[in-house]
Amino acid sequence: MLYKKFFYFFCFSLVMFISACSNEPENPENTSENNFSGRRGFFIINEGLFQQGNASIDFYDLDTKEVIHDVFFTANQRPLGDVAQSLNKVGNKIWIVVNNSGKIEIVKSKNFESIMTLTGFASPRYLLFHKNGKAYLSDLYKESLYVIDTLTGQTIKEISTGKSCEYLIEAGSHIFALNWSSLNDSLNNTLTIIDGLADSVVKSVILTKEPNSAAIDKNGHIWILCSGGFFFEETPALYCMNPQGEILKKFEFSGNQTYPTRLCINPSHDTLFYLNKDVYRMGIMENDLPQLPFIQSNNKNFYGLNAGNFILLSDPLDYQQNGNVYVYSRKGQLLSTFQAGMVPSGFQWNE
Repeated sequence: MLYKKFFYFFCFSLVMFISACSNEPENPENTSENNFSGRRGFFIINEGLFQQGNASIDFYDLDTKEVIHDVFFTANQRPLGDVAQSLNKVGNKIWIVVNNSGKIEIVKSKNFESIMTLTGFASPRYLLFHKNGKAYLSDLYKESLYVIDTLTGQTIKEISTGKSCEYLIEAGSHIFALNWSSLNDSLNNTLTIIDGLADSVVKSVILTKEPNSAAIDKNGHIWILCSGGFFFEETPALYCMNPQGEILKKFEFSGNQTYPTRLCINPSHDTLFYLNKDVYRMGIMENDLPQLPFIQSNNKNFYGLNAGNFILLSDPLDYQQNGNVYVYSRKGQLLSTFQAGMVPSGFQWNE
């Protein structure tokens, strides 16, 4: 018995010694030396579960097929926060809006090391960076937009919009703010246009309920997708507008209980993509909405969509476990599938 105990102790000590002397880390994904500079790939925004504080950011390398999980925690040894809403890469910085934590984390784009944390927001949603050194921030619980100095991180002012704003997009000198939420106003069917030089509201345009996403095409036209309301109160619609906010085209969806979301556009800005259970594709010169899907969901629960050089889709599964990400070619061929974090919802190319 004594011999056996000595033998087990010797084997255990030998294994621990070999492990300690190994040149390879036990888990290469959990290293503080991640460097994303020059790597061809994209970041995945994992919302996490509401009030669980388990939001995270992953990175996928298109060349090596490596998935690097929870890059913020790895770099800073602290959790990202509660509900990651959106992410913007601007120069050598990345801005992460953490919705239910009421903050923005600013990190170095090369390794995700923290630069500063901006706090004091109610429920921040989306950022839009203006060319003159300022950024606009929407907030679910504020009937205004924050204007932030991108150098100092200080809030310069607030622009009263009369309604809470969601997605933001710039066209010329105008900022288009979608009034999506019915939390503070049941008439959540408008677009607020703001003068980006004067930081003042120009006008409000009535659309269909719940304008949720937008894209700008190669002609400078703005496309806005409206779901019609959470309870299907109105027929969903897709609008095409000029930079002055005049409606050029309106396409109405057919069928009961359709709920289109996640409008985006390809790199050449001539083809739109959106989710409506499946993925649909539409050229900007088309006169009708597409009838057949470009990529069928096949029982997947598509939630996030990005139409870059590859088509990226996320699936949160049952919203209680780590979700999946699917990478498709521009022709709609599935190239790879991998596991992300909890509730993957968005993407940012590492460009």
